[in-house]
Amino acid sequence: MAIHPKNIESVQKYFLLGCFLLILFKDDLYAQKAIRFVPMYKNEPMAIPFHRSSDSLTITKCQWYITQLRVFDANSSAWVELSPCQLMNAEDPISMHLSMEEKIKPSRLSFLVGTDSLSNVSALFEGPLDPINGMYWAWNSGYINFKLEGTDARIASSDKRFEYHIGGYLPHQKTAQYVELDFPSLEHNERIEVGMNMDKLLEVWDVNRYPTIMLPGPDAVRFSAQLPNVFFVIVP
Repeated sequence: MAIHPKNIESVQKYFLLGCFLLILFKDDLYAQKAIRFVPMYKNEPMAIPFHRSSDSLTITKCQWYITQLRVFDANSSAWVELSPCQLMNAEDPISMHLSMEEKIKPSRLSFLVGTDSLSNVSALFEGPLDPINGMYWAWNSGYINFKLEGTDARIASSDKRFEYHIGGYLPHQKTAQYVELDFPSLEHNERIEVGMNMDKLLEVWDVNRYPTIMLPGPDAVRFSAQLPNVFFVIVP
């Protein structure tokens, strides 16, 4: 029996819609447990571009690497790696979401904010480490571990602009920072949210005196030392 062309067109439309929904909700279909990173400003989720008129602050870019992301599984009493390397982009919520197998009962989370030394010298330029992502300097300076750009009224320059491109992997220039967090029980909460207090970072750092860091060095090392302090587990 012949099928009318209009019916074929309808079937194709529903097939494409189904494929789109499968991609959109694949994490919910294949994993109930997940970890989501949430950039925040004064206890409120922060979307990029971000503007807060009361603080005369804008943030136009916020990106950072997470490597060696692992959870401690209480069931097996062992660490389980969820992602060797992921580029977090505050403009892309999907990039800050990581699925976890249902059987895992996580009690702790550990990761590096930034890239490890091996990533900087291996020349594995693909996926999150592809230079097309705008997070790579050169062979002798490596990757940008953390990138933050915007404007702040406290800066004396006419454009009020700040740019922090924090990187460096050589022994005296290391900026990758280790973070370990404890989780609450997941019995009634299958999704773990890890907050990132951007206001805490900008309050501690003297943005007027140091509005720009664009290369590895002492300033980048000092800035990176503040990064572990901004991560915390959001308790529901």
